This record gives sequence, C-alpha cells and structure tokens, in this order.
Amino acid sequence: MIHICQGYSLADARHASMFRDRKTLFVDLLGWDVPVVDDAFEIDRYDSGAALYLIAFDDDGQHIGSMRLLPTVPGHLLSDLFAELCKGDIPRGRDVMEITRLCLP
Repeated sequence: MIHICQGYSLADARHASMFRDRKTLFVDLLGWDVPVVDDAFEIDRYDSGAALYLIAFDDDGQHIGSMRLLPTVPGHLLSDLFAELCKGDIPRGRDVMEITRLCLP
C-alpha cells in the first residue's frame, strides 16, 4: 500500500517508521551529519508542512520504502546546499518538485 501525504506527524505510526528508518539508513549506516530528533528520527528543516511524502507499506503495515518531494519555490536542497551541481539555472517552478530522502530499509 502507498500512503501519500503532505506534512507529517510523529503520532502517525507510518510517519514515525519512515523517519526511524531514515535515521537508520542515513545516520547510522551512511554516517550523514544531519539532525536527529529524540535520538530516533532523521528530520531536517525541509521536513515541513510543504513536503510531500510517498510511503510504501507491506501487508503487515511495515515501512518498505519512502521518498520526500519538495516544492522548489522558494528554497530546496539543490538551491540551498548543492547549487554547484547545476551548470545552468537551478530548477524551480510551481510544477517542479525535488525528490529527496529515498529510503529503503
């Protein structure tokens, strides 16, 4: 099953499991220096009410994959932190989303 939502709540078990798996993957396994909330959840400043999440679950309700889609107006990861990766203009627009935090536990 795929759950699509805008924004998140840690009171929602689906959201909490995604952020927990993000911490395991990005912080524990890959060693990224990113924020960790309550020593359990990888949540950064782009995890806001504007972010869209696609979260996949198996039949038992276990998180099996997720990704975050960020609006590109105003700022996003590419424009704020990785602008040097673009040879030309940074992609932006109401119909342009940045895909980040693809997480497979």
